[in-house]
Amino acid sequence: MHFSRIFKSSPHCASSPDGSLIATLFTDSISIRSIETLETIHRIKLPAKLGPANALLWSPSSRRVLASYADQIHVYSALEPGYHAVVRNPASPNFRPTFVQFGTSDDEIIMFSSFGLKFSIFHLTTSKTIEINSPKFHQPASAPRGFAIRPSGHLALLTRLAGKDIVSIHHHATREVQRSWHPDTIDAQGLAWTPNGHWLVIWESAAQGHKILFYTPDGHLFRTWAGPSAFETDDKHVELGAGVKVCQISPDGARIAVCDHTRNVSVLDINATSTSMRLEHPTAIIPKDTLQTVDFAEQLPDSRVFGKPQLSWLDWTGETAILLLGDAKHHLMVSLADGEDPAAPWQDAQRNDLTMTTGKDDTQLEPAALDDFDEDLSGLDMSEVDDTFSFKKM
Repeated sequence: MHFSRIFKSSPHCASSPDGSLIATLFTDSISIRSIETLETIHRIKLPAKLGPANALLWSPSSRRVLASYADQIHVYSALEPGYHAVVRNPASPNFRPTFVQFGTSDDEIIMFSSFGLKFSIFHLTTSKTIEINSPKFHQPASAPRGFAIRPSGHLALLTRLAGKDIVSIHHHATREVQRSWHPDTIDAQGLAWTPNGHWLVIWESAAQGHKILFYTPDGHLFRTWAGPSAFETDDKHVELGAGVKVCQISPDGARIAVCDHTRNVSVLDINATSTSMRLEHPTAIIPKDTLQTVDFAEQLPDSRVFGKPQLSWLDWTGETAILLLGDAKHHLMVSLADGEDPAAPWQDAQRNDLTMTTGKDDTQLEPAALDDFDEDLSGLDMSEVDDTFSFKKM
């Protein structure tokens, strides 16, 4: 293993999607640090009296950073001075955002408000706001399960009105409703697009047994997975137990891992929508030779961890895996490479921490390559659920 030197940090520290920069949010500024040199290459000064921050996020292109507060959202250019966008919380200050995320582009911001009152989409270029009432999930841990963005840019959203689940599909550019329907669920717990965008996967509450629904992009139910059959498991009464607890689609979109409330994990083949294998978790975990322990506390001052430890993978282009580790005051990186493996990107970095000026970034944002949504939806009756959605001009 190779450890980087320690650098000053805060509870809000995040690496860019392209794995080249690290942003750290302080009370009065945002520091942008290069991973290769470990030096601060840009510092963004924040307005005074913003209060405690809720989140620090990178845009999909790694060119912008977002700082979320109780009544404001600030977006800055990561490397170029001058760009600054502010989104005011349209709700009362008492209804602070619970979850904020960039949408399909650097100009789109998604926000959930407190108590699940609204799901809002802000467009920074047009200053247009789309508000949708009654999103089903709004807490930081559950909100990502309540919406999904298709590779084409179309948004699928799960709402609940009058005790019924509603799934809506929104246009990739205008976010207007193209399709909405009541799924065959009593209490849906999440939805997700497959990486190729062919299927919209919705899973039912564990209290309703094993149930995963496969919908086409235009809302037609294709197939339902009702759990492992009796010959696939030693538990003869598996159909009487609790259902899906966690559902995760593989990056290549070929399989879905389904974990219920037992020690078993079912791996489904998406093309066949059936169980391809079953994995059983052992009752006792026995470490193997492949297990690596990283004691990063020994690298911190006084060998102590302040606050909650933070851990994330660094998505860089090198051959070795790199972790970003730290606490509320300091962060460092660790390369899991052995002594014979290629060196970490910071091995040749200088040992000083000077603020550097950067030249103009001539890289232009390219429009996302989105597939067309070709389904003809003009003949569909959406009167039952159209009143859920509203558009508001800021």
